Amino acid sequence: MSFRQKKNFPVTTITPDFPKKYFKLIVYIPFGVLEVTKIENEPFNGSLQIIEGKLYLGDRLTVFDYHQEGYLEKFLAGEYLSIDESGKLTMRSHPHLGFNVESPTGPWGEGAFTYNGESDFQLCGDNLIGFRSNCTGAFRIAIAYTEIL
Repeated sequence: MSFRQKKNFPVTTITPDFPKKYFKLIVYIPFGVLEVTKIENEPFNGSLQIIEGKLYLGDRLTVFDYHQEGYLEKFLAGEYLSIDESGKLTMRSHPHLGFNVESPTGPWGEGAFTYNGESDFQLCGDNLIGFRSNCTGAFRIAIAYTEIL
């Protein structure tokens, strides 16, 4: 009888699927933040944060898990980025598919953030983030997803 068996330690057998099974979160679901990189095609650097379930341009970062299936989950919160009926980006209790992060091209591992292949995001007059919405005082913006390494 081995030491592990005497002490009731679990015995792990290393199989070919071991890396996929135990390191899936690290390999397939990188953590990151959403940032505004352009306003009306002019360079800009601004953080996007969740406040009361809505996505705003703010002064703090909200960390997300990007899932290659096409959705973002707020880190350790069980809430998912979504787009409501008016075109505003909000949080919901279930995944909303269609979000994509292009392959990182920037020096900090950032990739363009799109929804159904489109990047028609807006900064509304109240600092909410919209997608093809009719919010007042809107400016066109570009959003990037930057991985946290």
